[in-house]
Amino acid sequence: MARFAAVNAPGSAIHPPARTDAPVERFLDYNHSLACIHCGLCLASCPTYLETGNENDSPRGRIYLMRAVQDGRLPLGDTAVRHMDLCLGCRACEAVCPSGVPYGELLEHARHHIAKHYRRSVFATLLRRVAIEKVFPFPRRMKLALLPVKVLRALRAEKLLPRFARDALSLVPDDATQVELPEFSPAPASSRGRVGFVSGCVMSVLFGETNANSVRLLNRAGWEVVTPPTQVCDQSRLHSANSGGFEKGGREHRSLRAARSGRHHHQRRRLRLHAQGVWAVASRRPGVGGARKKVQRQGQGPHRGPCRR
Repeated sequence: MARFAAVNAPGSAIHPPARTDAPVERFLDYNHSLACIHCGLCLASCPTYLETGNENDSPRGRIYLMRAVQDGRLPLGDTAVRHMDLCLGCRACEAVCPSGVPYGELLEHARHHIAKHYRRSVFATLLRRVAIEKVFPFPRRMKLALLPVKVLRALRAEKLLPRFARDALSLVPDDATQVELPEFSPAPASSRGRVGFVSGCVMSVLFGETNANSVRLLNRAGWEVVTPPTQVCDQSRLHSANSGGFEKGGREHRSLRAARSGRHHHQRRRLRLHAQGVWAVASRRPGVGGARKKVQRQGQGPHRGPCRR
């Protein structure tokens, strides 16, 4: 109970200091943020809250922090930023929210605000840029990047690294596995239909067994699964990390541009899946679907036609 009680202590992030007189930039849609009724139904679906037990690491706690920062009641310091950084952006909370709070949108705008007004160390900034832009979208580079991680863990030398690097390493699973998925996985009994499966660039390297389990689960449920052998990264991590801004030339802008640049590939893949009788497209990576839907809302996305997502 101690870890839960500490959250409600006076002066904690949930009980921020009094409002300051400094001008505050408006970055939140208040109608969306106030739609949260703090019912707590999101808690059981939030992986970071289940791991830490900290209210500030829950969706409703983060929304409270966002409003506190916007209102000037909480400085944009290390504590608030860390709670935002810990969010995986999986948006599992949106599926169970009775009020329909668009948590993903709120998080994107909060991270954009952090990118503009919070100064990270040079090392942290460089590591984020290299990892997010130059490593994550490329599975082969991901495999190479895991080699020094394994060496550091074998030597137990993580403590020699800066805190940000240690936090980043802690996110890499000890049992990272890559599993080659077959292009076609038949249902064991009578088939209910056929679905396509998007493996994801990061998921395929770090959580290959999870992808394989997902395909097996779909098969057990009676679905035939088609996994395209060649898949292009849509750089949805740039949405979730959002370390550059919405303005033209910023990373948010470039992530949308990168997603659109692969639209011919995705159109060909969609048509190929449709020709094989695919009824829906599934993925274990929520960011992939979120990025695709965002591009579609911009009116330039490749997802048009009979395939459901």
